[in-house]
Amino acid sequence: MFALPSKFLAAVGLLAVTVAPALTTALLADPASAGAVAAAPATCPQDHFCLFSGPRQSGEILYRGERFDGQNEDFDPPIHPRSYQFRFANHRLAVCAYYLTHSGGQDQYLQRGEGELSGDAVVAAGPVCVDS
Repeated sequence: MFALPSKFLAAVGLLAVTVAPALTTALLADPASAGAVAAAPATCPQDHFCLFSGPRQSGEILYRGERFDGQNEDFDPPIHPRSYQFRFANHRLAVCAYYLTHSGGQDQYLQRGEGELSGDAVVAAGPVCVDS
């Protein structure tokens, strides 16, 4: 059987006694640090259009569209979404798309479902719905 040197064991023991309590105390003293470890991902509610700061519908929700009356939302300062999600249970929304207006003035139309975006600046967003 292999035996570890006593100096090594003493160093590991000292590390466990001095660092572990300090780390535990720091996490418990700062709820934001402890919460960041267990933070749940942002979710987009059914029948909403959401723009996310990260890829694959991750990060914070930069915009949550819940109105489908043709009104658009202007962003000043612009936002930089990396992904989107548009799920619906309401059959009326099946004939809706969402558009993004980029800072250069070009529009991008997004169909229902999920997708990745470039992160380019977006200055406005809004629904385009056809009455069924």
